[in-house]
Amino acid sequence: MRRISLALALSGAMAATGCGGGAKSSSSGGAQGTVGKTFTVTVQNGQNGNAGLAIVGGKVTSSPAGIDCGVGTTQVCSFDFDVNTPVVLTATPSGTDASVNLPYLFLGWAGDCSGETTCSLSGNSSKYVLAMFGGTRTGHPNWSDPALHGPEAMTSSTYNCATCHGAQLQGAGIAPSCSKCHNAPASTTGLQVTVTGVSVDQTAQTFTVNFSLKDDQGKPVDIKGVYSQNALMSLRVALARIDTAADGQVLPYAVLTPASGSPGTLTMPAVGATSTAGTLTEVGTNAGTYAFTSAVMPKISTTNLASTHTLWIQATRQTDLADANDVKGFKAVNFQYNFTGSTGTASTTKREVASNAGCSKCHAGFKPDVSVANGFHGSARVDANFCDVCHNPARTSNPIANAMVFVHRIHAAEQLSMPTTAIFDNTTATYPQDVRNCKQCHAGAAQGDQYKTRPTAAACGSCHYAIDFVAGTGHAGGPQSDDSACAGCHTAASIDTAHVPVAPPDATNCLAANNAAGCNNNTNAGYLPAAGADVSLLGATAITYEIKSVGLDSNGKPTMTFRLLKNGTPAAIDNCPEAAATPAAGTGELFTGFVGAPSIYFVFAVPEDGISAPVDFNGSASAYLKAACLAGVSAYSATAVPTTMSGPDASQYYTLTITGASNLSSVKMLTGGVGYTYGLTSTQPLTEVDLTGTLAATDMALTAGKYNNVSCTAAAPCNVKLGGLVNVAPNQKMVATGFTGRRTIVDNAKCKNCHAALGAEPTFHAGNRNDGESCIWCHNPNQNNNGWAGNAKDFIHGLHAGTIAGVTLPDGTTSTRTGVRTVPFGWHAVSATDGYWGVELPGQHNNCEACHTPNGYDFSATTSANNMLFSTAATGTPAAGPSLSPYVTAGTVYGAGFSFNSSTGVTTAPAATTLVTSPIAAACLGCHDDSTTKAHITAKGGQIYQPRSTANISATSAELCLGCHGAGATFSISVMHKQ
Repeated sequence: MRRISLALALSGAMAATGCGGGAKSSSSGGAQGTVGKTFTVTVQNGQNGNAGLAIVGGKVTSSPAGIDCGVGTTQVCSFDFDVNTPVVLTATPSGTDASVNLPYLFLGWAGDCSGETTCSLSGNSSKYVLAMFGGTRTGHPNWSDPALHGPEAMTSSTYNCATCHGAQLQGAGIAPSCSKCHNAPASTTGLQVTVTGVSVDQTAQTFTVNFSLKDDQGKPVDIKGVYSQNALMSLRVALARIDTAADGQVLPYAVLTPASGSPGTLTMPAVGATSTAGTLTEVGTNAGTYAFTSAVMPKISTTNLASTHTLWIQATRQTDLADANDVKGFKAVNFQYNFTGSTGTASTTKREVASNAGCSKCHAGFKPDVSVANGFHGSARVDANFCDVCHNPARTSNPIANAMVFVHRIHAAEQLSMPTTAIFDNTTATYPQDVRNCKQCHAGAAQGDQYKTRPTAAACGSCHYAIDFVAGTGHAGGPQSDDSACAGCHTAASIDTAHVPVAPPDATNCLAANNAAGCNNNTNAGYLPAAGADVSLLGATAITYEIKSVGLDSNGKPTMTFRLLKNGTPAAIDNCPEAAATPAAGTGELFTGFVGAPSIYFVFAVPEDGISAPVDFNGSASAYLKAACLAGVSAYSATAVPTTMSGPDASQYYTLTITGASNLSSVKMLTGGVGYTYGLTSTQPLTEVDLTGTLAATDMALTAGKYNNVSCTAAAPCNVKLGGLVNVAPNQKMVATGFTGRRTIVDNAKCKNCHAALGAEPTFHAGNRNDGESCIWCHNPNQNNNGWAGNAKDFIHGLHAGTIAGVTLPDGTTSTRTGVRTVPFGWHAVSATDGYWGVELPGQHNNCEACHTPNGYDFSATTSANNMLFSTAATGTPAAGPSLSPYVTAGTVYGAGFSFNSSTGVTTAPAATTLVTSPIAAACLGCHDDSTTKAHITAKGGQIYQPRSTANISATSAELCLGCHGAGATFSISVMHKQ
């Protein structure tokens, strides 16, 4: 209903009782129908600027006949129709609007009708309709009068149009579209650059480029911003030649601009003007077509014009005339045009050593984040290969500015602990994967293989910065005066093998530390493949998993049928006596040449906090496959959950049932998976220990603690393996038969766009929890640490959000980062200088679909928002230290959290003193943690770090967020996070 239109028409003339019918005045004084027999349709004036009730400027008639209201002698503006009669109203303009001396137009319906065509009425309640005629779509009268627009729309005596019409003033919300009343400019977004021709004058040593600018709607773009909506634009241009080596490999650009000095770009002058760079003219009239002719460029070579040349145009456009830093109105384009220099003919040859698409997997097109000012080079450089124009070996004044040096060092400096003197502009990044994954950036590029076929001292020394190739210091091949001999020793195959990304064992792992206090049991004691490493290059065996089915047996016990594959071929487990027809005790390992095993894991939801059917996981049951296969071994049988195993069948499938679980028939969202194991002393991940060389495993005698539930002493040590290669198989999962799975809101493939492989560099869970979609299995609403909620949406948003510039960090320094949080995210912080507050997202914080499925972030995928569980933020007794949340007090006892015992089926309710955050607020607070936003959230029913006893958990509908921010709402999450 269009309530504001109705108020405009009736202001000062009548008291409206709503838009949907009811008793209203009528120009004909007709009745409101006879109950059960008739219903009344009333039509009155809705013309802007005319508060009277009589229609002027046109006539409204009905079919069937009855209404005949407006211009003319007949004035039947209210009529009773028989019940169940469909009524169609037609509006016909007539005459001239004297106020503007223009013919009347029909402007549209309001009340019980809308739109500008005919109005169809149905149902048997009385109808009230407004018809609006006018000579032009003028603004509404008395727009600043609160009596018309309501006092809530007034801000400091200035009418706040966006309150009703939406942020873009295009009618979102409860008001008619602005275009009903205003001649709003047509939408114009984006920027497209097209080069229509380039010519080089070899005699004059100049070049001319003809190009056009259009918006994404295909309309011309004016550099001056006169006939298109944009700020004054500034364009740059560069010309370079593509040279090749004797073996056909491309060399760095021979950059021909500017006229002298280091390689770079030319800044085009204003349209119609001439500068030292050249002359820019507009071609045609308001067509967005231009020609730029350079000044004399002495670097243009008359002897190499037959070579392919590349012309780059850098252009940016800002359509927000009020805010130059508005990222939504900003678009940058780096356009590349390749041509034969002597003829100007377009060429398919290009220089492309890095793939811009590869860079965009993390950087998402190098769009600016939060503010245009946050991007490098004014957010105007958005193509990785354009970087090679300025960051070129010919820029001899600063060798580390060379792209093949500085790009590597920006991404590798933190992992390799480089000194600041080795880093260009002291710029580093928190790189989200192993830096040895060369293919992340080079794969798919035209000459992408040159990372391994054309080794140079500059490229190799970018990471191996301590080597002095000229002097030979640190270089096994001795002194090298140039790059001519590099490929002789460093073949493509050897470079690929040397760059297989494998992380070393964690030095703090409990096996190496002999179970000393403070050691890390949940990490890798072997080498860890990272970034999608091809372990076949290391001579290793890859064991992966497949699931055939997940379900419950006749007793409600969780069961899974699965198999393991060696290098892609289904394979029987070497040692699994428990699966035999006659189960028997066993010793040793599942596979020859391996130690450890994966786990079989089940997750589900049980009632919590009065919510009978939660849509979040809060229960689990699992079995370590090694314990299940060797269940007769006393060391396992004393602690392992009881299971049965059978198989393999002809296709090498096994079936495992957790007989020790309670009857799970009543749980929700039952889902099973394979993998997930990383507890070194009790559930060691599957690790290959028969390799040689660097990856060879060594024997270790544990003399303290336990291993596989066996006590280790000096008199009776436990023999374990250190080193080897951890088997990192992708986690596999499947929803159980007869169950509905949890909503899918993240896409693991999108996580891997940037991380390549989750869990390895940066390393967590020994690389064996590598599926972003199943982080919620453990990181469920009840997981927390030292006052920080460990629920997936809380901590994943929090650790990627980074810290906004100007915030005081735990070590007392001031943040210079470009994150969005105002409170440093100290979850699991190692020290006052090492925490997730230092993470820098390489993309844009408002690009929700960088990780989420489409619409997976606006709660529309949630079957019932009222059944989401609150995030528990504090249980137990938080301790002082760098990881303590500022929202809790160290030493305070917050009580025990929720738990479900899958063996007994017993639920333990959480203490009333535990602190919780409501589910929608929890998702938002990961990024939007400033005081103003928090006040807004709580004002709309959100709960932030509230005791469970007062948090009103059983009525999560108290969160009113989705009324404004839900899918399709005026300020929906998707609109507010629009790119």
